[in-house]
Amino acid sequence: MKHRITRRGLLGGMGAMAGAAVLAACAATPAPAGEQEPAPTAEAVAEGAGAAPAGEVVELTFQHFFQSPELWETAFVPIFAHIEETLGVKINHIPTPYGEMSTKLLTLVAGGTPPDLTSLGNTVLTDVAKRGALLPLDDRIAADPPCPMEDIMPSRIVDNTWDGKLYGMPIDQGSDGLYYNTAIFDAAGLDYPNPDWTWDQLVETALALTVDEAGRPATDPGFDPTTTKQWGFQFDTSLHRMHNLVTSLSGNEAWFDKDITVCQMDSPEIVEALQYLIDLRCVHHVAPTTEQAAGVEGLAGGIFPFGLGYFAMQFAWVGMTSALKLEGVKIGTDWDVTTYPKGKMAVASSSGQGFPIVKDSKHPDEAWAVIKEFMTENVMKMLGQNGAWMPARISMARYGQPADGVPEHYSEAFIDPVSEYGFSKWWYVPGWSEWDQTITNEVDPCWLCQRSAKEAVDTFVPIVNEMVEKRER
Repeated sequence: MKHRITRRGLLGGMGAMAGAAVLAACAATPAPAGEQEPAPTAEAVAEGAGAAPAGEVVELTFQHFFQSPELWETAFVPIFAHIEETLGVKINHIPTPYGEMSTKLLTLVAGGTPPDLTSLGNTVLTDVAKRGALLPLDDRIAADPPCPMEDIMPSRIVDNTWDGKLYGMPIDQGSDGLYYNTAIFDAAGLDYPNPDWTWDQLVETALALTVDEAGRPATDPGFDPTTTKQWGFQFDTSLHRMHNLVTSLSGNEAWFDKDITVCQMDSPEIVEALQYLIDLRCVHHVAPTTEQAAGVEGLAGGIFPFGLGYFAMQFAWVGMTSALKLEGVKIGTDWDVTTYPKGKMAVASSSGQGFPIVKDSKHPDEAWAVIKEFMTENVMKMLGQNGAWMPARISMARYGQPADGVPEHYSEAFIDPVSEYGFSKWWYVPGWSEWDQTITNEVDPCWLCQRSAKEAVDTFVPIVNEMVEKRER
């Protein structure tokens, strides 16, 4: 069953979710191109329960992971300075490693010291919402919309919805694309990847561009995969990032049924697709082993290995574009992006951050004002052109193209596919984190070339089905 999300379908669903008031608010006319939507005044922010006395600067707390090198100085420092000046508030930051965001948030809430705002990825937001740690945003949207809601990518609205209510305002769209090193392709005299590429072409090219210490390509009978110095292709083996690739190869996007009663990853086409990816590493040797990948990451000193020229191609998320502008990157501007190869089905998985207001926030009205300001054209433009994130607003997605014009085919890789076939994984519900870990534990030996996809699937599907059967609904 296809799970394509259209604006018309989304608006119909939102009507059932939040009522006609939300849709009326969403019908507002967008600000003309080039104009920033009016920010809330200090007087407006001060209205309502929880507002600070007149003249007092409100101090908000914002838990986030934005203080990484590729995000903080170039993007978020100027954004927060702008918001503080515009709204007359002070934002205190609670830096948290990305992988610890939901755990730390729940700890802060349980301890009676919740932040006012947080940033949650779509893989964990519904679980946090189900635990009662977030405030639904629907009433605020109806009364005081941050922007025309139909201007937000529909799949991102779905990502941030739980039990019929919107808990996170979608800020960005974390698309994936195929990065390629133009210098490596030029040296080999090969054509660059493009949207019409097939998987056979990718593998053929990756074999030619995988080279050992003796300079032999993977096509050479004497090639030694234990001494590889340059790999033709690299990809993330996390389930979230692999979904696009597995779907392209299999033609089956449904890892669970629509009612989430059974795991369907044991379908023959999905097993075959997983094995195809495993063979890229274990048979063709065009992708690094787990040990080799860890080795180059250690040598990279915090820089993405692609940025040091270790990989001719890499399937990775849009955020790597900003990381490739950091000091220490050796490939300079000798790189570009495109979408992944043509296969049996095309999907562009929706992902990214949503900004919720945390339950028991001391300043929920001011927190909402901050979220609204993030959704303005001015801040969306700063997010995109400063190289941080691709804006979640459809009319602002053009600002995702970095101001320096690199990569040239940004839209082709990260915007156009989401606009055409954006996809929200319906199985990202409370419980998914545990299912994900169970599946990952059984698939990990595959990446070590120690078991087949069929053996892994036959092991984890019955376990996951038991977990799914017991999940809270």
